[in-house]
Amino acid sequence: MNTTAAATIHRIQSGHTISTQSIQKLKTTCQQVGGAAGAWALCVVASKCYLANKYQLAFDLFSCTLELDSQHRSQASKIAWTYSGDVLGSAAGKTINLNWSQLERWSIAQDYYNCALAMDARFVDAKSSLAELLRKRGDLDAALLEFQSIYSCVGLATTSPTSPTSPTSSDSLDLIFNHAQCLESMWRYEESLLVLVQHAERAIHQLPSVGDATRVAEHALILLYIKLRFLCGQFNEKGTTSWTALVTLSQKWSTTVANTIRHKLPTHWAYAFFLRQLWMLRNNSSNGSLDERLPRWIPIVGDSHCLSMAWARISNATIVPFVATGLKAWHMRKDCQFVTASNLKCIFKHLAAADNATKECFFCVGEIDCREGIANAVKKGKYATVEEAVKSTVCLVLDRLVCISVEYGLTFHLLSVPPPVDRCQIERARVVQLWNKELRCQICGEIKEHLRLVDVEHVSADGMFLKKHLNADGTHVNRNIVSLVAEVLEGGVERRRVELEK
Repeated sequence: MNTTAAATIHRIQSGHTISTQSIQKLKTTCQQVGGAAGAWALCVVASKCYLANKYQLAFDLFSCTLELDSQHRSQASKIAWTYSGDVLGSAAGKTINLNWSQLERWSIAQDYYNCALAMDARFVDAKSSLAELLRKRGDLDAALLEFQSIYSCVGLATTSPTSPTSPTSSDSLDLIFNHAQCLESMWRYEESLLVLVQHAERAIHQLPSVGDATRVAEHALILLYIKLRFLCGQFNEKGTTSWTALVTLSQKWSTTVANTIRHKLPTHWAYAFFLRQLWMLRNNSSNGSLDERLPRWIPIVGDSHCLSMAWARISNATIVPFVATGLKAWHMRKDCQFVTASNLKCIFKHLAAADNATKECFFCVGEIDCREGIANAVKKGKYATVEEAVKSTVCLVLDRLVCISVEYGLTFHLLSVPPPVDRCQIERARVVQLWNKELRCQICGEIKEHLRLVDVEHVSADGMFLKKHLNADGTHVNRNIVSLVAEVLEGGVERRRVELEK
């Protein structure tokens, strides 16, 4: 049995295709041995398949492991339950059973984690996976409690995760990262940064300047640290790495490290790159200052595009960012069970109670929908045409913003979606055109109380693609957008004055 398993593992690690006959031989051999020993051999091979991104094969072998170990419930079952849940809970889970919806996959994954925890209530892998699944589902309070309960399991003090004597094992650093990310999703930026700061600063000083591809957890802390420092507006904080040194740190990492981190943490890598571009381009913009605050402030809420205007000054106020990472217009539907929807709710609850007399709020959403969501929805047959998808989704956004404005007492300035930079992305540019046209039609076509469109028409020279001097990173606009928004707001005030005079 061990020989058969070892041979299979060797082929997996060598990148060779595993034949159906080889897998059947392995299953038969393990079944003949039976019990915990046979289950363990299957579990080891399944784990190697999982690590090699052969998710369907891994899921099948884990299922066989659980069947073989049903009477013994050994260590193999605990691992099989957890890894099976990880497959279903990830994007790879879509390929396991095409008839299951995402919520069904997540529900089954949660059951699997609970099965593993029923065997061992302190099994860190299952607890961490369960906590992260709860976060993705938008059950943020439950996720936070689960993350906090893991500290004792990895040897960290629950009350003081920032202790200088805290261990720096991979499990500990993963916990710090996930805990901080959960707090960020709850709009508890300062608490999140407090959890993260000491570990991130330690990683900065202990990692070699070119990085280390074997220490992914430490790089992850640094990338999240960059994002949180920006969200908190901590550009000149004493006792920490200077903002310029921090935001340019990843430029020094080797190609191997950069490729590893980009593959494992694509969203966080993209954020760091975007913020570096914003910072490096600040001297060429008309609103370069990031650290001169005015007493009056106006929030900007939305996806990552809201950061282009963050900490700038407009209408004698400082623009303060409240980001819901990955927010799509589709996530704004009332029954959405996803982290971005819960994140948005946390933000609006805070803004409703905040000391901000104007109760005005910039809002940006839709770029991700225009880039990928609309086309995918049409491809899946949810809408007959792109035009129908755009109209329906824009209607959803506006209706929800009107409801939110009533519930939380906010007036929204909704920003139009910026077009793409890449002139090869013609279809995406067309969807953006349709989106902004529909915004004009629906907002200007009827009175939307507490909702105004900030239509920045001048971002494109030809109506299709973003002007080069507005480009930050190929996806987002840079800080030159601030002066254009200010012009639109001033023009809007003037137009409303003329209309009243008439």
